[in-house]
Amino acid sequence: LALMLALLAPTHAFATSHVLIVLNQDSQPKYFLNDPKQRGLCGDIYAELKSRLANKGITLSIQSTYTPIKRIMQKLKTGSAQAYCGAGRNAEREKKYYFSNVPLYSVSNVLIARSYKKTGPTSFEEMESSQSKMGTYFGTSTDRFLKNRGNINIVKSFYTLNKAFTALDQKKIDYFYYHDLALNYYLRNSTQKLRVLPTKFRTYNHWMIYSKSMHKHARDLMDKELTDMVQSGLIEQFHRKYRVK
Repeated sequence: LALMLALLAPTHAFATSHVLIVLNQDSQPKYFLNDPKQRGLCGDIYAELKSRLANKGITLSIQSTYTPIKRIMQKLKTGSAQAYCGAGRNAEREKKYYFSNVPLYSVSNVLIARSYKKTGPTSFEEMESSQSKMGTYFGTSTDRFLKNRGNINIVKSFYTLNKAFTALDQKKIDYFYYHDLALNYYLRNSTQKLRVLPTKFRTYNHWMIYSKSMHKHARDLMDKELTDMVQSGLIEQFHRKYRVK
């Protein structure tokens, strides 16, 4: 009897007290902290997951502060956090982390420029040939993707969007390259004279990304709920709330 109880104990402990730490990036409209009116796209996904997983013996611990993207990836790698919503996918990340079974939503990479620029490069080849001064968001999959092109004149990778747009306003860079979800939101809420250009350079998915140290059963439970949220159209409803056209 004692042996049977010992064998059952880990399962019981998991079912009643397993805690998963999930992280927030200072990237709007994916995340809003301390805002009573909105949580952000990924904030809404976290809140829905927290409610659903509570009935399955999992407590989702949503951190109350922003974490820089490079530190998010490091925390997932070391296992000091378990999941992060809104990650781009590439071969290097696939070696270090697990990704959700289904993508959560899609975004497109675009350029933001000073408002008097009505046109800009419309292809990666034009970016390369023009040698325009480009800015990127440090540590993101978008940053790595553009750097891997090799011949694009990336002047600086910025740690925050505010610093990037200040540099753009001050003509230290010609364009800033990032995804439209963030750039369109920023433009709508900014007094700076900037413009999002119409060319979509690539469209790709954002995923839930997991630490490889995360308990497989917990990951399977989260994935099951995420798949249902995608297939039911719930995440698309969240996406529409924050998408600016």
